[in-house]
Amino acid sequence: AYTIGSAYVNHLERETGSIEVGKLADLVVLDRDPFAHPPSEIGEARVLLTLVEGEPVFQDPSL
Repeated sequence: AYTIGSAYVNHLERETGSIEVGKLADLVVLDRDPFAHPPSEIGEARVLLTLVEGEPVFQDPSL
């Protein structure tokens, strides 16, 4: 959700920046909602899944 601005600035909004059919899916799935916790706790979030161009490049063994 935070990537649309970066995609726009880099003139890549047709390829990236939002989750839509046909766009590259570069994203991470965290174990918590980072907005529901104080900013000082973001470092405690665990990455559960990482996708690059729609392909998993990391998956937590607990999944």
